[in-house]
Amino acid sequence: MPLIIPEDIPAFKALKEHAFIMGQKRAKSQDIRPLEVLIINLMPVKIETENQILALLANSPLQVNITLLSTATYIGKNTPKSHLDKFYVNFDSIKHKNFDGAIVTGAPIEHLEFEQVKYWRELITIMDYLKHNCTSTLYLCWGAMAGLYHFHKIQKISLKENIFG
Repeated sequence: MPLIIPEDIPAFKALKEHAFIMGQKRAKSQDIRPLEVLIINLMPVKIETENQILALLANSPLQVNITLLSTATYIGKNTPKSHLDKFYVNFDSIKHKNFDGAIVTGAPIEHLEFEQVKYWRELITIMDYLKHNCTSTLYLCWGAMAGLYHFHKIQKISLKENIFG
C-alpha cells in the first residue's frame, strides 16, 4: 500500500520513481483506513529530512497518512516559509487527534542544555501529548536525547567525537 502525501510536496516527485506513493485525492476514494503518523520535524533542513523519512515510510505494505508538525515557538530560517505554511501544522491544530505513530526528529543543537532550546517548553507539551494520544513514538537522534531527559531524567553526555552516525 502507498504512502499518502500531497501531490505538490517536493517528496512526491522525488519518491515517485522509487516508492509506492499516492496522492490524497486518490487515497480518499479507497475503502481503507490508513495509519495516521505524525512527524515532528525539528531539523533545520525540513525538506531534506521529509524526503528521507518519507522514503522509508513509503516502503510499508500499509497506507500511511502523514501529518507534518513544526514548532510555533521557533521558526527556522532554512526552510521556505511558504513550504511550512502549506505542508506543516502546529500543535494547536492536532492536539484533539490521536495518532497510530509519531516520529520526533533530531536537531543539531546537542551543544545546548535542553532548557536553553527556544522551543523546549513546547516540545515537552508535545511529548506529553504523544505519551497519551499516540500508539507508538520513535524518537531520533537529539529527539531521543530529549525524550530520555524529559521522561527519565537521563542526562546527555558530550563526547569529543561521534562514535556512530
